Amino acid sequence: MEEYSGYVGLDVHKDTIVVAIAYPGRSKPKSLGIIAHTKKSLLRLIAKVSPNGEVVGFCYEASSCGYEVEHVDAVKQAESRVKSFDQELRRALAGWSLRPVVESLMALRGVNFVTAMSVLTELGDISRFESPRQLMGYLGLVPSEHSSGGKAKRGGITKTGNGRVRRVVCQNSNNAGC
Repeated sequence: MEEYSGYVGLDVHKDTIVVAIAYPGRSKPKSLGIIAHTKKSLLRLIAKVSPNGEVVGFCYEASSCGYEVEHVDAVKQAESRVKSFDQELRRALAGWSLRPVVESLMALRGVNFVTAMSVLTELGDISRFESPRQLMGYLGLVPSEHSSGGKAKRGGITKTGNGRVRRVVCQNSNNAGC
């Protein structure tokens, strides 16, 4: 991945473009002003922000409310934290009694390492549930029911039980296209 020497935000309007640039490690972007919305003005802007051919990232329509340049450094730091967290989870998995279950869950479509670890960390040993119906009830993934006399009307899921696991399971089923 190439390192950028700056990140340019462009808030584009019909006749003008508001321009700002953020440099790695700086806390606030610097306004470069307003330029005409023409090819010639954009070429001058590129020459100004990259006079010696430096690699510069551009963010078109940096924000729906005015403009702000995305702070890519923050994204890189977040990615680094996620990678570190993933490595820590993998170290913990090595000695965990539920390792075979984690690996089995990962064989399912849409279930990655973090998902399997999240589910089992919250549920513990799933053999404690006597049936899939009991597990689904614990997760709040069973339909609600309104009954009166001989009539029964089913509704949406009850959303009772462990919301964290329910969210992870539902999100992954959406990602997997289930």
